Amino acid sequence: MPKFYQRPMILQKVTRAYLRFPIGLYIAVIGFIVAFSVFYMIPGETAQSAIYSDFTLSFADSEKDGTWNVTDLSQPMSVVIAPGNNHVYVASYGSNSIILFSRNSVTGRLLQIKTYTDDENGIDGLSQVNDLAMSPDGFHIYASGQADDSVTVFSRDTGSGLLNFIEKYRDDLSGVSGLDGVSGIVVSPDGKNVYAAGTQDDQIVVFDRHSVLGTLTFRESISDGVAGVDGLDGSKGLSVSPNNRFLYSTGTVDDAVSVFSRDTSTGALSFVETKKDGSGGITSLNGASDLLVSPDGLYLYVTAPDDDAVTVFSINSSTGAITLVGAQIDGVLGVDGLDGAFGIAASPDNLHVYTVGLNDNAISTFRRSSLDGSLIYVEASTDGTATVDGMKFAVSADITSDGTHVYVAGKGEDSVVEFTRDSNTGKIEYTGKSTNNFQGVDGLKGITDVELLSNEKVLFTAGYDEDEIGIFSASATTSILSYKGKINANEDESASYSLDGVYTLESSSNSKFLYAGSSIGDSITAFSVNSATGTLAYIEHHM
Repeated sequence: MPKFYQRPMILQKVTRAYLRFPIGLYIAVIGFIVAFSVFYMIPGETAQSAIYSDFTLSFADSEKDGTWNVTDLSQPMSVVIAPGNNHVYVASYGSNSIILFSRNSVTGRLLQIKTYTDDENGIDGLSQVNDLAMSPDGFHIYASGQADDSVTVFSRDTGSGLLNFIEKYRDDLSGVSGLDGVSGIVVSPDGKNVYAAGTQDDQIVVFDRHSVLGTLTFRESISDGVAGVDGLDGSKGLSVSPNNRFLYSTGTVDDAVSVFSRDTSTGALSFVETKKDGSGGITSLNGASDLLVSPDGLYLYVTAPDDDAVTVFSINSSTGAITLVGAQIDGVLGVDGLDGAFGIAASPDNLHVYTVGLNDNAISTFRRSSLDGSLIYVEASTDGTATVDGMKFAVSADITSDGTHVYVAGKGEDSVVEFTRDSNTGKIEYTGKSTNNFQGVDGLKGITDVELLSNEKVLFTAGYDEDEIGIFSASATTSILSYKGKINANEDESASYSLDGVYTLESSSNSKFLYAGSSIGDSITAFSVNSATGTLAYIEHHM
C-alpha cells in the first residue's frame, strides 16, 4: 500500500504517547526528530530595532535539505500555512515537489511528514513547482508547475495534513489556455475561483472552483494587449481583496501593477487600470514581483526586485483603483534587507509587513501606519548574522494566522527558516538546529511511525526510506532522547527477515516485544525487546 495511506498512523501514536506520558507529545513530535544526546538551546541575542523596539522577529530554527530529516527541499519558492496553523507546505522548485511539514504550535518548529513529487505515485504537473495556494476551508491545495504549464489540484486531510492528487490542468489541453510558464496562483477568499498567472503567455487564467470537490473548470483567460488590458507582460503575482471584489496582478516585464474588478457571482474579471514604473510619479516598480492586499483591504503592497523597493498604494473601496502612497527603498534612510525585494507577507493584525530580499538574503520588518498605510522600517534579519541561517536568496514568506511565527523560503540554501514574533519583549532568540545524521543519528529518513514503550524509557522510529528501525532512550523528566542505534536487515547478511518499507510499529503492553509492519516487504516482523536498553532480537517474520 502506498506510503500516503499509512502516514496517519504516526498521529495515532503521538496521541497515545501523550495520553499516557504528559511529555510524550514532545517526545513523539519533536524528540524523535531531534534525536541526539542533548536538545541544545543556544541563547539568542537581542536585535537592535532601528525605530520601534517593541516588535522584532525571533529566529527559531532552519529546516535544511538534509537537516531535521528534511529531503527534496531543493530551491523552495513558496511557503503556505494551513488554517489552524498545524501544517506548512513548501513548493520545492528544484525537486519538483511539495513538502508537507507538521508545525509545533508552541515553538513553531517544523517536522517533515511527506513529500509529493512530480511523476511519482500518479502525481503530475509539478515540474518546477513555483507557487502554492490553499482554499479558505483548508480542504484543497493548488500548485503551479512552471515547466509543466499546469495547475495541479490536491485534496487535503485537515487532520493529518496529507494530500491526495486529484487532477491537473495543462496549457492548450481540454480548452485550457494561458498557462504557459505559470507562476503565481491564488484562490479567492470566497473559495469560488482560482486564478493563475501565465508568465510566458502574459495572461491571467480564471477557473471556477467546485466548493466541495475542489475541482476546476476553465472560465476565461485575460490577455495583455487585448480589449484594453495592459500591464500583464510577464504576469506573475496575484492577490484578491478580502471583500472578493478586486484582483491585483504584477507584470514583471511591464514593471506594472494591474487592477481588475471581479464579479462576485462568476469570478469573471474586468480591467480597471494599470500603474507602471516611470509614470504618475511612480519610480519603484521595476521588475514588479509579489504583491498583497492588506488584511483590512485598504492598501496594496508591491515588491520590485530591480528597484530594491516595496511600494504602497491606497485602494479605492468603490472602484478598486489604486493611488500611490509612497515606497521604501533599500539603503535609503537606514532601510535594509530590500536588495532584490521579492516576497511579501502581512501580519493578520494589520500592524506589520514583511519583505524578503533575494540579494540581501534577508527579511525586513516594517510597521504599518494606521493613518495612510505607509511603512516604517523596523529592522532586517540577515542570513549569517545574529545566528540566522538558511536565508540565502530568500524568495517567499508567510505568517501564521495567529501572528506568532513567520516562515521564509531560502532558495539558495534549500531551506525553510522559522522566526517567532515576540510582541511583548521584542527580543530575538535562537533555539537551535538539528541536522540529519548529526552525531551519528540514523533510522529517521522517511520516518512514518514512532512507538514509545509502556515503561516510557525507550522510543522506536520507523524509517521507511532506509528500511530501518531507530532506537532511542527517553528521559521521563526532560523529554530528551539519546540515540542508541538502529537495525537494518539489508545491512545484516545473516538476517532472514525484511524491513523493506517499514511503516508502522507496535509494542506489547509489558514492553517485551515489538512488531514492525513493512509495506514494501508485505510483512510483519516480531522482535523481543530489552526494555531497559531497547536492544532488539529477531523472533519471527510473517509475509
